[in-house]
Amino acid sequence: MIRDEVATAVVSLLARARRELPAYVREAILELGQRAVRPLIAVVVDSTYWSEEGPGEGYASVHAALLLGEMQAAEAVQPLLWVERVMEDLDDIPLLWQEVNTALSMMGAVAVEPTLAAYHASDNRLYRWTLLGILAAMGVRDDRIYDLLVEQLIDNPDSAVANLEAYGDPRGIEILRRHMTSLDIELGFLPSDWEVATVVRAIRKLGAQLTAEEQEALERPKGRSLLAEVLAPGGS
Repeated sequence: MIRDEVATAVVSLLARARRELPAYVREAILELGQRAVRPLIAVVVDSTYWSEEGPGEGYASVHAALLLGEMQAAEAVQPLLWVERVMEDLDDIPLLWQEVNTALSMMGAVAVEPTLAAYHASDNRLYRWTLLGILAAMGVRDDRIYDLLVEQLIDNPDSAVANLEAYGDPRGIEILRRHMTSLDIELGFLPSDWEVATVVRAIRKLGAQLTAEEQEALERPKGRSLLAEVLAPGGS
């Protein structure tokens, strides 16, 4: 096949796939290797493919992004970051948005430097938070990533806890324990069971042996807040 025929075949296969990408289609595209990369990028960056009214009902771009992630195609990183940034400003977020995040995370080491550069170049807080989630899930240990996740505890603690858990560095255990003990100060009121349990689950996931107090936090009745417990008769 010449290049244009490859592109036509790739786009046609994706546009017909709809929600589920058949295994034979996935395998056929992956077998093309580098020849499939540019056609896949073209589908991802073309907003025509983002809409549910477009070719493939919005799923062609989703499949293209995930295939690029699986291929760890370095030349796709910048286009994916561009799509991610553009979508942050849309009123209606397309199906593609979450899958671009997933694809970038799947890229691993080849995406670290461009993603860090995009983070530092942006002053859009939501975009930067999204990039931190992507970096945390890449499976790459890098102190620059770890330090940013720790800093995130200050202004976006819920996401930071999840990101530190996903990042998987045991150094996060003591950081999260200190964060948990300061929750009431940071929030200005006693934290809910959900907030405490979320931190404890992250601590456990990072490999810590839970203290009796932390184990109790996981076993509290669902929906019961620490504040309600304190205000109850006999509460301290």
